[in-house]
This record gives sequence, C-alpha cells and structure tokens, in this order.
Amino acid sequence: MAVYFFSSDPMEFTPVGGGDDSGDLIASTMTTAYGDPDLVDYRANMDITGNPWCEHTLDGLKTGTIWMQAYVSQGSQNEDNDPLFELMAGANPVIRLNVDEVQVYDTAAWSSKGDSNIKPISNRNQRIALEVVLHASTGVIRVYKGGVMVAQYTGLDTIGDNGGSGVDTIRFYKPDGSNGADVNLSEMVCANEDIRDMRVFQKQIDANGTNTDWTGDYADIDKLGSDDDLSFIESASAGDVETVGFPNLPAKAASMNVRAVQVSARAREGDTGPTQIQAAVRTGGSNYFGSTQALDTAFGAIDPEIWETNPGTTNPWTQSEIDSLEVGVKSVA
Repeated sequence: MAVYFFSSDPMEFTPVGGGDDSGDLIASTMTTAYGDPDLVDYRANMDITGNPWCEHTLDGLKTGTIWMQAYVSQGSQNEDNDPLFELMAGANPVIRLNVDEVQVYDTAAWSSKGDSNIKPISNRNQRIALEVVLHASTGVIRVYKGGVMVAQYTGLDTIGDNGGSGVDTIRFYKPDGSNGADVNLSEMVCANEDIRDMRVFQKQIDANGTNTDWTGDYADIDKLGSDDDLSFIESASAGDVETVGFPNLPAKAASMNVRAVQVSARAREGDTGPTQIQAAVRTGGSNYFGSTQALDTAFGAIDPEIWETNPGTTNPWTQSEIDSLEVGVKSVA
C-alpha cells in the first residue's frame, strides 16, 4: 500500500494557464466556514479562481487501484454536468468524476457509466472521494461522499483509450456551473489504498532547526503558498543542510495514526554553485535525505518527498516523533 501525494498548497499544482500559483490558484488559511474548527490552523485551502482546472503529476505511472479525495466547497453550484476530479495518463484523459455522472474516456469521447450522486451543496465543505480499479474488462468505479459510498459501477473497461498504461496525473476542476464563484479545495490525497479516514495536517514552520547552513532564516520561507519568490534562503556550497521546526500536531490528532510525512518546497538553481537539491527530515538526532532533483533557473515546486515510515527506525511514525521532527533541504552539486 502506498500514499502517492497529499497537499492543500497551490504550489503543488499547475493551473491550466501554466506556472505555479500564477494568480489562478490562491493559498489561504482555513476558516470555520470550511469545516472542522479544531483543525483551522492545521489546514490550508486552495482557491481555484480564473482557470477551470489545476493538476499535479504523480511520480510515475500508477496501475491497479487508485484513490483520490478532497474537501470541496463552492460558493454556488447549478445542475450542470460539470467535472470535479479527473485521472489522466500524460495528456490522455482516463476517468472523470462529474457533478452528475461518472465517465470513462473511450473511443475518443467521454462515455457515461452512471450517476455520481455527489451534487455539491453551496457554501458547505464536503469530503468527496473517487476509487478506481483500472482494468480493461473488470474495472470498478466507486464514489463516496462524506465517507459513504453513493455510487458503484463494476465490470467496466476503466482503461478506455489509455491502452492499460496506468495514470500519472490528477486534476481538480472549477465547474463551469459555479456561476463565477471560486472553488475551495483542501486535504487533497491520492493513494492506492482507502483514504476516506485520512486527514492532511499542514502547518507553517515557526523556528530554525538544528541545521542552519543556508543563508537566511526560517522567517524567509514561512509563507503559506508563494510570495512571488520575493523571500528565500540560499546555498552557495554543495552539502549545505537547512532544517526548520513547526508546531506540534493538534489535540484532534491524538487518536490518529501517522500514515506519512511529505516534504515540499519551491527552489531554483542559482547563477553559480549547486544545481540540485534533496528534501530532508531530521529525526532521532540524524538527518535523512530524499532523491536528488535537478533544478531549473526559475523557481518551481520540487517533487514532493514522502516518508511513509520513520527512516531512522523503519517503523510507522509516532506522534511524538512528528512533534520533534525537523524538515528541510540539502544542496547538491
């Protein structure tokens, strides 16, 4: 079982117009209007404004069973059959969850498989999940609202025109029928396991960590979303490590198991010096690093690094380990 991606931050998504957080995806903190007041300070909110969709490319093709889920809130919604979620294989559409129906892309057109039964209610935060078993003849599509299954279709060709190569991109839409109202999304998750009980805690950093090799301070990188890259930290030498701290998990999480930790960042290559980067976690007094990623000359999101277990113990994370965890980056030549 694996968690592929989770976030509430627009820097992880690309709007249809291109770029990261280009003005069509707005980051903001959650308010009680969007749900659980106990988690307001631990949840970000992504607001889709001008563009009709945003997308995130996963780390490689995913086959078999795939889940995607988000908390969705919309100011106004009509009865049009507008898309909410979509699974893609490169530029090829595969599965779409609409306001009114579930669709598979087949013979160069969308084919309806039945009602989705998820019409959003205006100004109410709702948890919507899509489960898909990818197969040419025994595929399955299930739809959940508030954790309860509201639609199921079996014995399907859920590959369609995709040719069985899996999916590698997830999309979230602003339905055309929103009458100009923005769509707010939070706690987006994608995995190959049941994610209905998963929550995403996203908290802004609030302290320097043990490693402070980079020039700058945590306060230069503690923004929610992007500030148009006006503030940053920088490294002139390969091997520099910078880690930062963040607040403990909320009391609401006390009864929950930690499923995974994800480290995300925006970065670019400087005029001189290191040209690559690694995400980092510090736990139990030691640093651990993710895969090496090449950087562009313009700021952009690096691929999120996910640790499903504590790299120091190889066991599932504990709450105390998360509360003492530091996250960061390492510069690589």
